[in-house]
Amino acid sequence: TQDQFSLALRLAFAISTIPQSRGARPGFIFLDEPLSGFDAQRRDGFMRLIREELSQHFDQIIVVSHIEELKEEFPYHVNLDEGRIVKVQR
Repeated sequence: TQDQFSLALRLAFAISTIPQSRGARPGFIFLDEPLSGFDAQRRDGFMRLIREELSQHFDQIIVVSHIEELKEEFPYHVNLDEGRIVKVQR
């Protein structure tokens, strides 16, 4: 899909900036509001992509989102208020 293609391009660019000659491998990926503007169907497809593809390449996947329903998709949640951590839950 278009979403997968767009994400693949962004990931390829980000990974290409890592100095491979030193054996560096990214242990995490940080996605800032990747689902804003997605309807429920596109959001489900994107979450499937995270579970099935991205989780094979990264030890940690950090997603910033204001979508409350996403909490059930991730085992850890960190709530911020004005840039300060106010709650951490598992």
